[in-house]
Amino acid sequence: MEDFSKYNGEGTQLRKAQLRILEILKVVDGICRKHQIDYWLDAGSLLGAVRHKGYIPWDDDIDIAVRREDYPKLREILRKELPQNLVFVDWTTDKNFFDACGRVKLRNTHVDVPRYRYQKEQGLWLDIFPMETLVTLNEKKWGEKVYGKVFRHAHNEGLAVKKSRIEYWITHIIALLLYPISYLIISIFRWRGRRKGRFITYGYAISSFSYPEHKLDGIFPTRDIPFEDMIARSPNNPDMYLTEYFGDYMQIPPEEKRVIHYTNWKELY
Repeated sequence: MEDFSKYNGEGTQLRKAQLRILEILKVVDGICRKHQIDYWLDAGSLLGAVRHKGYIPWDDDIDIAVRREDYPKLREILRKELPQNLVFVDWTTDKNFFDACGRVKLRNTHVDVPRYRYQKEQGLWLDIFPMETLVTLNEKKWGEKVYGKVFRHAHNEGLAVKKSRIEYWITHIIALLLYPISYLIISIFRWRGRRKGRFITYGYAISSFSYPEHKLDGIFPTRDIPFEDMIARSPNNPDMYLTEYFGDYMQIPPEEKRVIHYTNWKELY
């Protein structure tokens, strides 16, 4: 088997980051279990758990998912119960947080990500994705084109990605004007999803390269799965979940596709 230690061997900057983010997962896992909130490893984190028994060797974050209806409850609990070295952030806590997900960030660390430079917290993080029950994938695709762009620009994405202040203000004001209408449309889609939903995928305004249609019986009830030196939570059928997401997920990608994003992080003292 290929030796992956060149990516995250002991003492490498990436491995140090992985271990620090693993600390976040352990805390969040404990809080979710305490309050009986269902979560599961998602995307590359679940792939790493199945294929590598932990991180994908070149991966640099942890993704977990929850039902959208559980997300507000989890947000409030995390804000109250996280230890002082961790902080929960999302669009309700930071006016410049323009992703429709939550993050638990590690204080006293700093990651240089230019598009997040205006956000309050800059530390290493764990992603929490609200997952939406949908009737048809076309609703998600259409919602992302309309509501997703409106949501992100209403929450100041343009401040980070637009070079012109005039361009930023134009898109920001248009987004604020369109927000109530686009939200009403999404609310109708959500109502349909609650009544007749067939599958789960990423919530509205969560951009992704793909929108996998995860079958409900492939996720629930969730179960335990080993991840590094802990036991995390997994979809009930991780093989089905990963196949829906990646296809042949056990195939190791070629070296040119093994992308490491954030090795430029540091501890702050």
